Amino acid sequence: MRFTQFTAFCLATEIIPPVSLLFAIYRGWQQGFSSAELGMFATLCALTLLGIEVGFHRHFSHRSFRAHPWIRAILAALGSMAFQSSVIWWVGIHRTHHKYSDQPLDPHSPTRGMLHAHSGWLFQSANPPRWSRRIKDLLRDPIVRTAHRHYATYVILGLVIPAVVVGGLTQSWDGALGGFLWGGLVRIGVVNHLIWSINSICHRHGNRPYQSRDHSCNNHWLALPTLGFSLHNNHHAFPNSAINAHHWWQIDPSGYLILLLESTDLAWSVNRPSAQQKLNKSVCYPQNLVESL
Repeated sequence: MRFTQFTAFCLATEIIPPVSLLFAIYRGWQQGFSSAELGMFATLCALTLLGIEVGFHRHFSHRSFRAHPWIRAILAALGSMAFQSSVIWWVGIHRTHHKYSDQPLDPHSPTRGMLHAHSGWLFQSANPPRWSRRIKDLLRDPIVRTAHRHYATYVILGLVIPAVVVGGLTQSWDGALGGFLWGGLVRIGVVNHLIWSINSICHRHGNRPYQSRDHSCNNHWLALPTLGFSLHNNHHAFPNSAINAHHWWQIDPSGYLILLLESTDLAWSVNRPSAQQKLNKSVCYPQNLVESL
């Protein structure tokens, strides 16, 4: 493996958060766990997961809904804070995944092993095959270009904001350290592994109500922690749908947020499969944005 800046980035995402978690647990064991630190951790986990799932995934990758410019800018910023690289690279990877899902050209296919699908694929190549031709629409988008240009700034803000907030609430440098650890580094590790679990677990374990041409599964145990991302077979059956839940009992907080935005006119053109379409259990990738790029 040739060592590059991208390799260094991948090593940082793999090594720093778990080491930070061990230190944060030791620190909490010694002096107690602060509600402000843990509250900041939970809040930023939710916000950055929404940035990835509602923003990077459903909006920018699949164009499953349209939204007000400042909503789009906020989603792009929150997704960038997750430290999964910029929106342009993320979308290029994801669209390639859909084009070749569970085939040899899939960047993170579990056919090469669960560890490869989870995060090992990051160390193979910084760019998926033919990825640049799948992001031409994003290169024309000023909000996306701005988010891409300021990616490093957003990552730093995702570390600084929790330190400043918790430090201010506790009026202490120790509180600032706790906010930096829990709301910054530990949060990055947890969010990354939750998102990577979609590539690994949700292409191997779960139920498959739709017979898509890949191995995507709905994993209901992960639905709440991933805010609806793990209803993955539903998503692969209808990639351009903004709503992953197809039954009242399926949990899709990201979809609920999109519906809330729609109800306040901050989002519109919200795609969703019809009742008739959901009755067809043998769907095989309906023609959509991903297929045409």
